[in-house]
Amino acid sequence: MTGGRGPRHAPRFVGAAGPRGLGEAAGDRKGARCSDRTLLAEEEVSRQLMTRAWIGAGSNEGDRLGFVKRGLKLLVDDPAIELATVSSLYDTAPYGVEDQPRFLNLVAGLDTDLPAESLLARLLEAEDRCGRVRRERWGPRTLDLDLLVYGDEMLTTDVLTVPHPGIVERAFVLVPFAEVAPDVAVPGAGATVSELLERLGDTSDVVTRIGDAPNLETS
Repeated sequence: MTGGRGPRHAPRFVGAAGPRGLGEAAGDRKGARCSDRTLLAEEEVSRQLMTRAWIGAGSNEGDRLGFVKRGLKLLVDDPAIELATVSSLYDTAPYGVEDQPRFLNLVAGLDTDLPAESLLARLLEAEDRCGRVRRERWGPRTLDLDLLVYGDEMLTTDVLTVPHPGIVERAFVLVPFAEVAPDVAVPGAGATVSELLERLGDTSDVVTRIGDAPNLETS
């Protein structure tokens, strides 16, 4: 029996490409979810292929905090480098050459797929862009960026030695390093960061915590 109203039809969805049925729309949503899962899986694989590198940053000329923050920003602006963690800020006694201003130091963890020498090149470039002038060894500097540890690798080349050979004796490195990664084993040292720090004894006369990790989003 029929009435004044015609036969009812299932609703249709109309987009820019014309009429589309429910099955098509559901298929699109399913495809989008699959794409999202694929992207997440690819990101996870990419992270697994990255190496955790540890760097030390320091400055004792001009705006110490400004130079350290700018150096870190220059590094993380590189798409091949991700900032994983940053220690607190420490005021430290100068090392090697005592007659100079005290340093501001921190340690940061970076995730990268760059080889160690390429990462070192990025560190040196950031130093240069922050006005570093190499006048004397261990002398004053606007920015000093050292590659401390690169995964579990031990490398010695014409331009690079990792782990950094000075780690085991430098409180200005080990104190902030132990704050963020106490259990990291330093390749070749036969000890973790916290164990190396313990061997130094009391470091309070040369290293003082003065602030939280810097916020790179502020000037």
